[in-house]
Amino acid sequence: MSITLNPTPSNPTSLHPEELRPVPLDADHVLRLAQPHEYEEFGNMLEDAFTHGCWVTEEYRRGLHAISARAETNYIWAVEQRSSGRIVAGVLTPHPEAIARGTSTFNILGVARAGRGRGIGHKLVEHAIDQARTNGAETISINSSPHMVHAHNLYYQHGFHRRIERETKVVDHGQRLYSFELRLAPPTSRFTSRRADTMPALSLTDPQASPDSVLSLGPSPITVALNPTDPDHLSIKILLRLTTAGEEFAVVDTKKDPARIHLTRADRTEADLAPKDVLDALAGAPTGGAPYTEASIRQDLIEAGRRLPRAANEEKEALARLIYARLGVLDYELRDPDAYVAGTEPTLVDIQLFSVLALFDQGIRREFGWGAASVRDYPYVWRYARKLAQRHGLLTQSEKQWIGLDGAGADGTNAAWDIPYRILEPLDREP
Repeated sequence: MSITLNPTPSNPTSLHPEELRPVPLDADHVLRLAQPHEYEEFGNMLEDAFTHGCWVTEEYRRGLHAISARAETNYIWAVEQRSSGRIVAGVLTPHPEAIARGTSTFNILGVARAGRGRGIGHKLVEHAIDQARTNGAETISINSSPHMVHAHNLYYQHGFHRRIERETKVVDHGQRLYSFELRLAPPTSRFTSRRADTMPALSLTDPQASPDSVLSLGPSPITVALNPTDPDHLSIKILLRLTTAGEEFAVVDTKKDPARIHLTRADRTEADLAPKDVLDALAGAPTGGAPYTEASIRQDLIEAGRRLPRAANEEKEALARLIYARLGVLDYELRDPDAYVAGTEPTLVDIQLFSVLALFDQGIRREFGWGAASVRDYPYVWRYARKLAQRHGLLTQSEKQWIGLDGAGADGTNAAWDIPYRILEPLDREP
């Protein structure tokens, strides 16, 4: 059988002809470029794939047959079943010149009923990834309808994660598309690694008043009851150690309302306070220098994270977009390796942000389901968190193990501390 390739893109330097040759998948299936006279059959195959085990709107169904128009900017990859001569699966990958700013994609991957049960879907995803990598892409970004859960699981298995903050596109009578991303080739790292024991100790502004007087609890010692699910949980623990009164406090876990902190003095005098009041008391005067950013971190990350467990599905989706959008902005603002939120030295707001990041995978991220983006998917935020984590005295050894920084972490979760795709070397590597 002769094979006619799609028209050659206008950018021949990006084209690798060997990557456009047929690829045997198994003894009875071959992946090849579809010929123009096969586009109608290809569209019929897609309709069979998308209407059995799934459902689509009429508008989407018509788009599955618009193969000639899609071929102007995409390669039409078809899986031919040799024994029958039929097209049983396929995927569209973009021409090299359509890859913008290092980001590639692929479209309408489908496997008809006649081709299912042979792992062809996995092989098509692998092929699309190979095509993107060959053409120099650093990232693959795709959209998918919310109900296509089988496709989502396929993407997760190949390393894609959701970018919830990008899910603003609404199509087909109200469907908000899911956004997935896979990062491929990292650029050269911009920072120099340093060992943890060479980093300076963390220093905060001296409190203007002791925690006792601010909290109106009388003389120490004081027992602080913290809910470990609260976003401020780790912040308060850290500040209790860093302030001069740290040795006079004991911290215990409680399952009480995470929006309140319970304090008990030695003479059993008690008080329930808001976490922010305790943080301000421990750190002294409110931090300055970046009031908007500080308020955004508290409202968009801490308070939103506190609302998540009780949120209904619609509110949870809105909170997810808010939280991930804030992380995206912070990733841009912290691109300078020496940057902190409010300047060149850490303040209370850095401790609060670090606490959210340290427990993000084990707390907030779990509310969004498998495949949601992790801290490591925001490389400059990741670097910032690692930089703080290595400051002497910030975390105890048990806390490092708990959050996954040293060992497996709680419930085996340590993805937040894996090296990001775009940063090649960890901060604590030997110089």
